[in-house]
Amino acid sequence: MNGIAASDGIGIGKARIVNKPIIEVTKQNKVQTDVERQKLTDAVAMTEKQLKNLEDVAKRQIGEDEAKVFEAHQMILQDPEWMSSIEQILKEEKCDAAYATDKATRAFIQIFEGIDDAYIKERVADLRDVSHRLLSNMLGIDLVDYSLIQEDTILVGRDFEPSDTVGFTNPFIKGFITEIGSASSHSAIIAKTMGLPAVIGVPEATKKIEEGIQLIIDGGTGEVFESPSTDMMQKLTTKLEQQKEEAEALKKLITAESMTIDGIAVEISGNIANPKDAVHVMENGGDGVGLFRSEFLFMDRETAPTENEQFEAYKRAAEILKGKPLIVRTLDAGGDKHVPYLNIASEMNPFLGYRAIRICLDRDDLFQTQLRAILRASHYGFVKIMFPMIATYDELRSAKEAVQKAKETLKKLNQPYDEAIQVGIMVEVPSAAAIADILATEADFMSIGTNDLTQYVMAADRMNELLGNLNNTFHPAVLRMIYQTIKACKNAGKMVGMCGEAAGDKLLIPLLLGMGLEEFSMSPTKILKSREIIRRLDTRALGTLVDTVMALKTADEIKAYLETFSRRL
Repeated sequence: MNGIAASDGIGIGKARIVNKPIIEVTKQNKVQTDVERQKLTDAVAMTEKQLKNLEDVAKRQIGEDEAKVFEAHQMILQDPEWMSSIEQILKEEKCDAAYATDKATRAFIQIFEGIDDAYIKERVADLRDVSHRLLSNMLGIDLVDYSLIQEDTILVGRDFEPSDTVGFTNPFIKGFITEIGSASSHSAIIAKTMGLPAVIGVPEATKKIEEGIQLIIDGGTGEVFESPSTDMMQKLTTKLEQQKEEAEALKKLITAESMTIDGIAVEISGNIANPKDAVHVMENGGDGVGLFRSEFLFMDRETAPTENEQFEAYKRAAEILKGKPLIVRTLDAGGDKHVPYLNIASEMNPFLGYRAIRICLDRDDLFQTQLRAILRASHYGFVKIMFPMIATYDELRSAKEAVQKAKETLKKLNQPYDEAIQVGIMVEVPSAAAIADILATEADFMSIGTNDLTQYVMAADRMNELLGNLNNTFHPAVLRMIYQTIKACKNAGKMVGMCGEAAGDKLLIPLLLGMGLEEFSMSPTKILKSREIIRRLDTRALGTLVDTVMALKTADEIKAYLETFSRRL
């Protein structure tokens, strides 16, 4: 089978089909109370055992801080008031244990949501999670705990959410396949960040692939092999070993400078979704973080993160980087990034709708909370603020005014922050590229987001696997937008970077460097390879490359020419 090459690498393991269960509870009255009470007792014991195991695994694979969530979940499971309420419903209504658990949980959630206390409201998400696990065990529904997998496995699902990826650090997970998405979808981005092979957009993969069958996936070509022959297994195993050897050889560049032959220095940074990803950036010798996707702090929960929660996350990332730049993108919700509690109405074209900076400028409390958190974190490192999806000069001005308002609030509270904090924008909307020279008069820096810029320039939804040929950064229209933006920033004396997936594309790096790009931000696993390429380039010879490529007419011609150029390096 073939899909989209989403994250490079060879993954070998048995197929695990993942179909998320939907739990529907209906009341059953003709039951034996003693039997139902025993079901509850058994389910609690099983849930407690699972949570303890998850805590132990998380401590080993993720860290002490991240493991605390499972410790909190065990405390919720042992809460006497919750358990007593379930028991009371069992006794009074003579119903089944699942209904009693569901009813008691809903009652507690309603109470918690009515309390005007941020901490209590945040515990609602934990209660939902624990009750979902408890009900699943009670009803015999198999929950996938990725961290418990004990043999080499390739996960196969329709798609994977950010919350799924906590368990993907399990070394037995060798890669994954999804039915939907593209090379720039969130599941693909997560795979690249973790260095996990992935093939995206394989039609009906969950139906066509047999549970437990041996699979090999090539995340660099998009190929999926079921029950591979001995020859194919040998060929791809050899390729896997070669990739490991190359990765080992690149480690010598961890402390090297990101500098060309003729002495031009650039920044090669990492894209992250949470503070612990900053560790991967440092382990790979990154020059900083060019994109902290803050929306991941808002997703997979019932309420928005508090100012202190956000502050601690940004502060931790800044401290991990030890003075290297940390660019925090403000909330980029909407489109394909669902945040239910924001109550964004259903839209015909969500990618063109109420999202990103449009939400923040409309919801001042939400925006001010985040801006204060980022500003407070700037006291602990080299932090910058970046606004997503800026389309007009007025939006940029309004966003900067919001920053000033947050600064004034912190001054009154005697909270320290970096008064000279830099404020920049992402260029991912064609209108922003068209007026980049105007926006450069207000922005301290710009970072080109090629994932969205490409889909908007080409009018091709990046989540639609049928439009992969159009959603192509090599297209002349996209490259001209990029070149125009870079030139506008250079003329204004402003730093210009790129945080889209194109920044780590080995074919595009020479072209982008020749255009004048100063900062390349990518998945942490691509940093060392990109540095190795940069160190073999001489910018004095790249002007001709840019002129030649910009004169070509099609994406295929451009890609072919860049492949030839790459082979000559």
